[in-house]
Amino acid sequence: MSTRQTGSTVQPRWWQWPNILSIDAAAIALVWLWAFTQNSVDPLHWAGYSVLATSTWLVYCADRLLDVAQRNSHQLLSHRHLWTKAYARQLGLLWTLVLIGNISLACTQLNSIQLRHGWQLLCAVLLYTLLNQKLSQRYFPKEICVALLYTGGLMVFLEWPQAYSSGLSFTLLCLINCVQIGLKEKSIDHALKVYSIARHCKRSTLWLCFGLAAASLLFVTHPLRGCIAASLLMLALLQLFSRRLPIETFRVLADAALFVGPLWLLMLQHC
Repeated sequence: MSTRQTGSTVQPRWWQWPNILSIDAAAIALVWLWAFTQNSVDPLHWAGYSVLATSTWLVYCADRLLDVAQRNSHQLLSHRHLWTKAYARQLGLLWTLVLIGNISLACTQLNSIQLRHGWQLLCAVLLYTLLNQKLSQRYFPKEICVALLYTGGLMVFLEWPQAYSSGLSFTLLCLINCVQIGLKEKSIDHALKVYSIARHCKRSTLWLCFGLAAASLLFVTHPLRGCIAASLLMLALLQLFSRRLPIETFRVLADAALFVGPLWLLMLQHC
């Protein structure tokens, strides 16, 4: 089971907290940025990792704060939404402080190219946030947007021509992850009155995405090919057992699968 009972309240287990706090999203971005930079001649400055991690957390946290702002607690079925609703004021204050620190770090430590790409990505994130909040109760392809923006966050710190083919495969990997979770969380989205690709997607379509992602690996260079393939394989195995897993457990495992690729690469380097 994904939760345990404490009195009359269902409490999350310890391994769910990284997801509830959006820490897992930031950590996934970090490890994949590390994986993408392994073929780079010049090592990435520590500020790049810090800005990417905090920016990812800010986007995910803001998305959840907006999701719960106009909704009652009875509409919130997930641990992450319930926790965000309960601590919205404190989280909003923390979010503001992190935002100030993140902007300060970016403006003082990133180079001009990274800053330019970063501001462009910020505009895309703001547009996504606006459209998602305005259109999601009718229809909005959230999963595609999240996959593209997540990959865009990595590309801010990479050479675009070098990372193009790998970025495409990584985008498909992120899209599969988002659609998998969306399919499993249909009841949560229904309560939120959110309509996205997952509400209309069939499992056969998801397996088609797996096939496209696998085919795209032909154009990815070593070692990223094995890195993306490892996480893709874990997501495929997870999908085979998806019906047997509780929703909260499935979400944590789906995100954990994205750590497998960089972990495989790290082990490969030390063998």
